Amino acid sequence: MGYVMFSTRVVRLALVAFALGIGACGLASALAELGSLARPPFPQDLAQVTVTPDPIPSSLQSFFPFRTDLESNHALALALQKVQSTKSAKSKLPGRADEPFVERRLERILSTSPYDAELWLALAMLENNNGSNSLARNGALKMAYFTAPSATHLMPLRLVVTTSSDALADPDIRELARGDVLVMLSQKNVPISAYVQASRLGKEFLKETIQSVDSSLVVKLPR
Repeated sequence: MGYVMFSTRVVRLALVAFALGIGACGLASALAELGSLARPPFPQDLAQVTVTPDPIPSSLQSFFPFRTDLESNHALALALQKVQSTKSAKSKLPGRADEPFVERRLERILSTSPYDAELWLALAMLENNNGSNSLARNGALKMAYFTAPSATHLMPLRLVVTTSSDALADPDIRELARGDVLVMLSQKNVPISAYVQASRLGKEFLKETIQSVDSSLVVKLPR
């Protein structure tokens, strides 16, 4: 009889501990939600990248184990801030967003959640700005293609990264970029922004691809 009562108490205590744990996780998730940043819209042009006016609260990081989606939002905001800061020397970057920290954080998140194409493209943009690791840039760029091949809102900046660098030397990336151009042209969207920012080889690639579809569209490209 005593053994049965003891076992019942242990089970009850275990159930209470389990309920308290679930409640703590729920509370942490709710607190993270209240103070979190909304996911920033991914820009289709570098000119649309703007710095968040308020610092990103570092206190939220303690809740990230409970909400990986919020951590991804936070990391994407940091990455876009870094892109903006390198684009404009006058921009003042709020909070901690030195490039190695941002890159390592994106890599850590993507190692466990590898299907976020926006994070992959943000990482590719940072690596492209850094200019010292083409293998890392190309790897991130390929993942941005593979995880969201039909995401039209990512195509303009994917083309910017691809055609403004030497990424076109990779035959896989070249073919993937060609697919983006063809989709954009099918939607009557000539990639003018990418052409303006492209290298000499990038301009030749864009012009040849556009001409293969409709030679009359080439005249829309800036001279």
